[in-house]
Amino acid sequence: MRVYLDNNATTAVDSQVFREMKPFFVEKFGNPNSLHAFASETHKPLKNAMEKLYAGINARREDSVVVTSCATESNNWVLKSIYFEYILTGRKNHIIVSGGFGNNHPIYLAYQGLNFIWKFARGLLRSLTINPFPKSN
Repeated sequence: MRVYLDNNATTAVDSQVFREMKPFFVEKFGNPNSLHAFASETHKPLKNAMEKLYAGINARREDSVVVTSCATESNNWVLKSIYFEYILTGRKNHIIVSGGFGNNHPIYLAYQGLNFIWKFARGLLRSLTINPFPKSN
């Protein structure tokens, strides 16, 4: 028996998911964010999939769900949102980032996401603590 232990990086696709996605791997592979003919084949299926997602998690409206391409983009999106919502407005002046946030990208997270905040919020922050590898209890 083979055991794969790196599911944080990638994982096997469920056979039912693969059957549903197969047309988009081999036939309808256009970028859904484009306007050309290949892309137009993906617009309706993507809209249907997103509607199923909203319904499945009982989302109040479309803006309740943000889809990103990877963990790094998600981490940076959250950090920049914190900057604009809390730091820039003066509602908060501390940021603490721990290993539980972006645990598979701690160096990138510390460099890219927090570098953005440090560059623009230097005068607004009282403290910036980065602990990508916290000690476990």
